[in-house]
Amino acid sequence: MKGLWQKLMAPRRLEYLEVDANFLIKEASIGVYRFADSGENPDIGTDVRREFPELIGVEYILRAVLEEKQPNFQLKGIARLREPHSLLYFDLYCIADDSQPDVHPQTGLIILLEDATERMAMEQELGQVAKEATLLSHALVAANDYIDKIITSMADALIVTDSTGKIKTTNAAAQKLFGYTAVELRVSNISHIIEDHQLWPVQMAMGSGCTELVRDVEAVCQMKSGARLFVSFSCAAIQSDSEAIQDLVYIGRDITERKRSEEKLRLAMEKERELMDLKNRFVSMTSHEFRTPLSTIISSADLLEFYCEKYKDEKLITHISRIQNSVNQMTQLLDDVLILGKAEAGKLEFKPDWLDVEDFCRDLVAEFEINLAGDRQIDFVAESQNTIAYMDRKLLRHILSNLVANALKYSPAGTPVLFNLIYGAGEVIFLVQDWGIGIPLSDQPRIFDSFHRGTNAGNIPGTGLGMAIVKQCVELHGGRISFVSEVGVGTQFRVVIPFKVQPLPEI
Repeated sequence: MKGLWQKLMAPRRLEYLEVDANFLIKEASIGVYRFADSGENPDIGTDVRREFPELIGVEYILRAVLEEKQPNFQLKGIARLREPHSLLYFDLYCIADDSQPDVHPQTGLIILLEDATERMAMEQELGQVAKEATLLSHALVAANDYIDKIITSMADALIVTDSTGKIKTTNAAAQKLFGYTAVELRVSNISHIIEDHQLWPVQMAMGSGCTELVRDVEAVCQMKSGARLFVSFSCAAIQSDSEAIQDLVYIGRDITERKRSEEKLRLAMEKERELMDLKNRFVSMTSHEFRTPLSTIISSADLLEFYCEKYKDEKLITHISRIQNSVNQMTQLLDDVLILGKAEAGKLEFKPDWLDVEDFCRDLVAEFEINLAGDRQIDFVAESQNTIAYMDRKLLRHILSNLVANALKYSPAGTPVLFNLIYGAGEVIFLVQDWGIGIPLSDQPRIFDSFHRGTNAGNIPGTGLGMAIVKQCVELHGGRISFVSEVGVGTQFRVVIPFKVQPLPEI
């Protein structure tokens, strides 16, 4: 019997035990020790359950096999720790010993032991792989679900097409934007929505093998209702299910309202340019047309003044003086309007030249003092010896004459006006200080706006153009102007002009 079992079990690396009806070992193959709990070959006559405790508690099953009520019994994947961190797995099979078929019931059991270590390792590895595959599958499902939620919740329209333009996928925003259902879009070509010629930037980029995102392609799109709308598209190539074929994903945003606003803005700007041109033409025409009659009036007034002085008619002389003053004010107003119009149109000429700034300022002060009342005074101080600078004489006169005139006009009789000339590091500084009515805080942000006057100016004559002209002239010099003011205390203006500036090209 022993030799027969060994021949039968050798190819499968099986070991065996024969036990009697009381589970006592009658015979054992030489390699049984490998599977025994003690790691040694069991002694004949010992209880098989001592070396194989897995059989404890299943004796009723073993008896059923012994009595042929059950064909067999098996335990799979029994583990034995043989070396540190080394496990042996084996399977145990029990069948009735039918070597004596005439004996009923059977007299014993055959227990077969098969090494299952390699199989268990493979099963564990396969189990781990299956577990990882399951996790990956769940992660993929979750990722797809996440992407689907993002696509569904996108405010921008999303369209995926194949290389021929046939629509494969759309989101809810695209369906709402163009007025089609998902099914209607899936059986359509993108050319039904966007004409091919409008997508030439995308077609050129994709035709040259570009995989980068093509941004902001603006197109006029056709809705299902026939209405047209402006859409800004971005497009990129993505890998399709087939490695050799790429799909195209379009992301579009409705810019119809923006385009309408841009068109309104364009029309408004065009209208503003027309009005500006009209204003400039009117200012130019008014200035030139008014000069002729004004010149005639002033000439006639001068002649009348000459003859009236000769014949000493005081009353007539007073009226003639009023005519002259009014004409001069009107001429100054026209000059201011003309200068401001040129400045706003970018046509105010800037022609700098070398000049002695101190002499220029002293001459200007002398001109003012000719017409000053006896109780008015301009205190001019030049705090430098070298006063040669490169400036536009005409524009500098506009700057300083306006500042000094305002200081005199808005300060009470008997108070002086301080006029300082200072040479700094690479720049010329002009200070004009008065102790007049001051500028209210609410008016200060708009002091350089055309036609704006302080709310406390009252009946003091003025047009509100002077400070706007000053600012334009200072900026043409590449300079800057600032001021500090307090109501009832006075105002100081500070003009800073670079020591030398290059002439700007004429416009």
